[in-house]
Amino acid sequence: MNIYFRADGHHKMGLGHVIRSLALAQMLKGHYRLIFLIRNPIAALCAQIEKVCDELIVLPQPESNTAEAEKIRSRYLSPRDTMVLDGYHFDTAYQRIIKRSGCQLLAIDDIHAHPFVADIVLNHALGVDPEAYKLATGTRLLLGTQYTLLRPEILNTARRTDVISEESPLLICMGGADPNNDTLALLEKLYQQKMRRPIVLLTGAAYTYKEELKEWLSFHPLSVELYSDVSASQLVELMKRCPIAILPPSTIAYEYLHIGGLLFLTVIAANQEKMFECFIANKLAFDFKAFDETQLDFSLEKWKALLARQATYFDGQQQARFKILFEELTATLMA
Repeated sequence: MNIYFRADGHHKMGLGHVIRSLALAQMLKGHYRLIFLIRNPIAALCAQIEKVCDELIVLPQPESNTAEAEKIRSRYLSPRDTMVLDGYHFDTAYQRIIKRSGCQLLAIDDIHAHPFVADIVLNHALGVDPEAYKLATGTRLLLGTQYTLLRPEILNTARRTDVISEESPLLICMGGADPNNDTLALLEKLYQQKMRRPIVLLTGAAYTYKEELKEWLSFHPLSVELYSDVSASQLVELMKRCPIAILPPSTIAYEYLHIGGLLFLTVIAANQEKMFECFIANKLAFDFKAFDETQLDFSLEKWKALLARQATYFDGQQQARFKILFEELTATLMA
């Protein structure tokens, strides 16, 4: 069976849709033929996709989204294929056209902005009300962190067991793109707070403010190690080094929580608000607005309780769940 993945990512949109689609592809690699379709990818994304998938298809900018869906349906899809869509522009009309091929359709979503006609809708966020979704008859809804889309390098990493201290480094990453340069705004706030803790600062492949960032760092005496566009394995090592982090409530926050740590969240996009509220409400993370280095509680009891609470939501068994799910889809197609 062919599995087609359709997602986009760039400096304005961010890279989260592509990264989590690739995470799913990695879980399924070796069992299916994996084909990734994307518009105008940056070189760094092409390299990541080609490492995972059997084929990369770069789509031209279409006259309309529905015109693109028609082209994909007629040129690529058959009734024995599965399509995975991840993006807010894959609306009901787009899904209907894809479904006309007879293929199975899985939609990855986190904002329930339109009705869904996909066979499966997956939302790995916490606290989602199933009634928020308008679903076609027979559509299956998969909700919660048991379906979190994490790359194998993250899934196969043991949870944190080290002890936090006043010297522990702080990880900062505002995602793969950071279109509004929230990285610099955050650093400015920490500088005003007279931050002394060492900072591990990570920017993504689509970050376009590198020169401004380097210039700012040259004039502000913070202790910063700067990294850019690291591999998943390198990201794991940085996360393991840093038991404290400031991140947006997006894919990278899920990755960090799987490993465990004291996480402070800052919202940098409107679609992150709900996720932010759920992480805070479940005491898995804290609001960066309340961050004060001098007031951090490093008691061993609270630290162990935080790590234990995070572990109850991220059990690392997603790959087994998704293998079963796609075996069921295969059986449906072959019936």
